[in-house]
Amino acid sequence: MKFRPFDKKIEEVFGGKNRYEIPNFQRDYSWDKKNYTDFMNDLLESCKATIDNNSFNIELEENEYFFGTLLVVGDSSSPNIKAPYIVVDGQQRLTTMTLFYAAILNLIKVKDENYATDFEVKLLFKDTNEGKQSEYARLVNKTLEPILPVNILNLNNKKINGAKHEPQNSSQNWLLESYKIIYNMLEKDSLFNQLKKNNTSSSADISDSNYISFLDNFGKFLSKATVIIIFSEELESANIIYRNFNYRGKPLSQPDLIKNEIFSILEDDSGSVLSSWKEIEKNIYLTDEKLSTFFYHYMIGNFTNTTKNNLFEIFLENEKPDEKTYLEFINKLKLNSEFYKEIIKPSDSSKVFGIEYFFKQDSNPSIMRDLIFLNSIEVVQTRILLLSIFEAMNSKKISSKIFRKVINIIAKHQCLHVLTKSPSNKLTPIYKTYSKKFRGSKDQDFNKIISNLISELNKKLPDKDLVIKEDLFYDHNKKLKSMQSAEKKNRALIKYILSTISVDIQSENSERGNDGLAFIYNATLEHIIDQENNIKNVKSIGNIILLEQDLHKNSKGSENKKIVYSKSKITLTNSFWEKYPKYDENYIMKRKNSILSEYYDIITKLQ
Repeated sequence: MKFRPFDKKIEEVFGGKNRYEIPNFQRDYSWDKKNYTDFMNDLLESCKATIDNNSFNIELEENEYFFGTLLVVGDSSSPNIKAPYIVVDGQQRLTTMTLFYAAILNLIKVKDENYATDFEVKLLFKDTNEGKQSEYARLVNKTLEPILPVNILNLNNKKINGAKHEPQNSSQNWLLESYKIIYNMLEKDSLFNQLKKNNTSSSADISDSNYISFLDNFGKFLSKATVIIIFSEELESANIIYRNFNYRGKPLSQPDLIKNEIFSILEDDSGSVLSSWKEIEKNIYLTDEKLSTFFYHYMIGNFTNTTKNNLFEIFLENEKPDEKTYLEFINKLKLNSEFYKEIIKPSDSSKVFGIEYFFKQDSNPSIMRDLIFLNSIEVVQTRILLLSIFEAMNSKKISSKIFRKVINIIAKHQCLHVLTKSPSNKLTPIYKTYSKKFRGSKDQDFNKIISNLISELNKKLPDKDLVIKEDLFYDHNKKLKSMQSAEKKNRALIKYILSTISVDIQSENSERGNDGLAFIYNATLEHIIDQENNIKNVKSIGNIILLEQDLHKNSKGSENKKIVYSKSKITLTNSFWEKYPKYDENYIMKRKNSILSEYYDIITKLQ
């Protein structure tokens, strides 16, 4: 492979008909606020930017800035619009420079829309072919479309406040955030605060014309920054170069390495593979989870010896490097990303297994409640097994009844482990083992597998005495949004424990369809002795009961509560005063012990 290095200015790199494309296998854009701050400080220092006599000042002639190196694939002597240079290394720098130019241009246009500047040609250029004029972005990154060309670059004359698009993945979202950071750093007030030092004037004393002139000159200074751009004409080797540049130096993320490998093998003339990858990223983005976390949860449930740091290695060991195998992997990954989204953020409107409003069908509302509960107590290890359960259900290996049962078993057991603050990874080996079992052949005895799963989980149960010693507290004066993480967990645990006991008591109703037990699950938490009474343990689970929302508003005062509780359809609530006719603060801890003991017994009776 031959390399041709050139010493060029940014204005040359972003000049003529030069266009640059970020290949599909590249890592996500990753500069952060500190990177921008350091870069901005370096630039301001290099161009000797100052404030003097109520004006921004800048020196252009004597100062230079070195912006690093670029490695691109293409013919250095003949740029071609239809075949842009492939950026193998340096996409972070090119993207950053693009964001800076866009922010400068848009800030100028806000102050004076008619101000003449040559910055636009650094971002966009017009090409005339057979009398037709087309507008192109200099930097093309399909992962960031349409956010980069439309939202930021205003391609096709989109106004600053014109048509916008919502981000579809974490990379797009971060790009928008990055642009906002840079834009804010370049605003007049921000620039003034960075440069004022001992200056006693205010930003208001600086005219808009001076501010525009400064931005214009700042952009010109950027244009004079130097880069070393290295050309290679071997397009087919771009991904290999990329891996050598990164895998052997600063490591890529594990998903980036897998993505690189897949796109190096798969032909994607139709764009279907890229589309599938984008769909995967979008699904995970909607969960607010990292892509690497999803990869880990999926792969650890499929392959032995998987860790967070060896996903790429495991992928190479287990997936044959051919088009058929890699395509199957992508398709499975896409399907599991859809399941992952539903595991983390299930909703009534979800379409799962091809069924509209899946979680509203039959007895499926219980599935959504269990999934929401697991996420509310911040348990992520369960997703290893949950993904395999979703896969088994999708391929019709297991019935919907088994599907519901396994999810419920997981939720019930995790409740006790979180209650007793057991190590978060205590059950992970079990989830890994049984994940592979549920992904096995159709002819397995899944009832036996479930029985063995319960047996293994029971071996890990904390001692009953330890469970009973615990306590949970809930403050109804705090809104959910203002609660700390531990408080939210406590609230979720209390409601789940009381709901589980209530359902067990009313077990004859447990299979009567999708609304049969809604009155239990939709109930609110009620303090039996009003929380406003300043007594010991008043916020304890021992002093909390489930009550329908329409009854809750009328339940003030002990005498009134007796009448209200008797109207409840929840047996545990309805019969409360029969069990505790003289309930007072002395009973709170006794009832707490009774509740936790009863919940523990329910878990141990699971079959």
